[in-house]
Formats: sequence, C-alpha cells, structure tokens
Amino acid sequence: MSKEDFYSVRMRASENGAHEQGGKHISGGELISTYDNLKNAVNVLLEKALTHSRGP
Repeated sequence: MSKEDFYSVRMRASENGAHEQGGKHISGGELISTYDNLKNAVNVLLEKALTHSRGP
C-alpha cells in the first residue's frame, strides 16, 4: 500500500455577500480528494452550487 496525500475541498455559496455579512446561504459541501482528482472535486461542488434549488 503506497502513501497518498488527500485534500479537503470546501465550498460555501451565498447570495448578496458573504455569510458573515448577512448573505443568504445557498449551498455548501466538502469532499476529500486525491491530487489527481482535485479538478473533478472542484467541478462537482461548483455544479452543486450553481444548480441548487436556492440558487439563482
């Protein structure tokens, strides 16, 4: 078994500003990914934010 690094990819989406400044929460998520799969993990979370029922 070889050692492989893992990365935490997090997403928070809000409308009308940051959450801390009163923005409305739209979507959030976190994925654990290998380096080789980082681009896919980012795209999955981006798609989730852009297509969420609370979204634009």
